[in-house]
Amino acid sequence: MKWFLLTALFLLTLAGCSTVPETVEVPETAHDTETEMPAQKAYEALLSGDTSLLEEECFEIWGLQDWTEFIQSNDFTYEYTYLDVDGDGQDELLLQMEDEPAVYNGVFHYADGRIHCWNHDRVEMSCQSYPLRDGTMVRQYDHSDSTSYTIFRYQPDGDFAALTTLYYRGNPLWDEDIRPYPWYGIDGKELTEAEFAEEFQTRITSQLLDRSAWTVIEQNQE
Repeated sequence: MKWFLLTALFLLTLAGCSTVPETVEVPETAHDTETEMPAQKAYEALLSGDTSLLEEECFEIWGLQDWTEFIQSNDFTYEYTYLDVDGDGQDELLLQMEDEPAVYNGVFHYADGRIHCWNHDRVEMSCQSYPLRDGTMVRQYDHSDSTSYTIFRYQPDGDFAALTTLYYRGNPLWDEDIRPYPWYGIDGKELTEAEFAEEFQTRITSQLLDRSAWTVIEQNQE
């Protein structure tokens, strides 16, 4: 039986509050020729399909060669928000499939006139990342009827530091798995179901961004 907290997380993550984000059209104009650009302007250029500010290594490491086609596809709808996820006082660009971070989620950082890709996950459907209000992130990994939620903070170099992990095991993960289940814990310490629910509510559910924080990218309709 699927545990109710997993369902609650998805409903809150994907549905959020009842406020529907305003749909805006990403400007079609590319960036100007200035050497340095404000972060938001650089992000807007990237969202319009302009890859000229991306660091070269991003294309090889993250496979961004098809970025323009990817972001301008009429087959999918994306949404974005700005949030400081590394604590340096400047916002990063967070991008995800509309209401579906498990399908796609990405993080981009602007520094020294260039855009650095910190995450571009469009493959791993069992793993997803999404932000919390204080700028920390949650990496959720689903396997069978078990799920881990690692709260982490991005570092200025794009690496990240794990802060805490909540874990729920609903059934054995392999035939010889003799560990007890259901099992609830935080950072390896076993909790009761009620204790886990309280920690989950305090640390994750109550800290999710409102749906109004996300802006839908309006695609060109031909």
